[in-house]
Amino acid sequence: MSIVQANGLELDFQVHGDLSAPALLLVMGLGMPAALWPDEFVAALVNKGFRVVTFDNRDCGGSTRFAGVPTPDAGRAILRSLLRLPVTAPYKLEDMAADTVGLLDAIGVGQAHIVGASMGVRRNTHIHVEFLYHWLPAPAGRALSTAVDVVRLAFLAYATWLTGELIPKMNNLQMTIVDFPMSYVYGFVGFGFAMMTFRAAQVALRHWRQGWSVLERPGEAEG
Repeated sequence: MSIVQANGLELDFQVHGDLSAPALLLVMGLGMPAALWPDEFVAALVNKGFRVVTFDNRDCGGSTRFAGVPTPDAGRAILRSLLRLPVTAPYKLEDMAADTVGLLDAIGVGQAHIVGASMGVRRNTHIHVEFLYHWLPAPAGRALSTAVDVVRLAFLAYATWLTGELIPKMNNLQMTIVDFPMSYVYGFVGFGFAMMTFRAAQVALRHWRQGWSVLERPGEAEG
């Protein structure tokens, strides 16, 4: 494998196949090196006519390690996030997305198909969304972000109402395996949807007040 400077780090990468073929970047999950991609899978993609690029994520394999940085407590981080408290970490998803884009820039790949595994899938989506909002005019980006808030709120509100309509219909039905009323299960589901609707309303209101969302300004902390 080779080393390239990207996003202020050293990333260990390897290119498989014809250098003139369309590029396909394989992105592994959090803390996983490129070696976990099965050789047969990479070879099959090369045989399909792709130039396959694999690389080690930051903090693993041959890429830059964050030595001496304390490992965050995942449970505590999740709890703080649920309580809307600040969560500190050595790096975030947007940093790893920037690594991916920086790698492609550094090796001269202007266009590429991107395939991810585990967290790599989420990172690829992050890249696509950032690319879209980067090229959209600011008013169009604001309109699209507002539409996302409205659709999310409407969907969750409808799911809450629909679940509430189903609860009385399930009143006399029991679950198949566990002796437990299905109406109770739908009640729990409805409560969950109601909480998500409330949260979606909070987020939409905050976006409206501050005039932007994290979709328009990735990497900037929301108030």
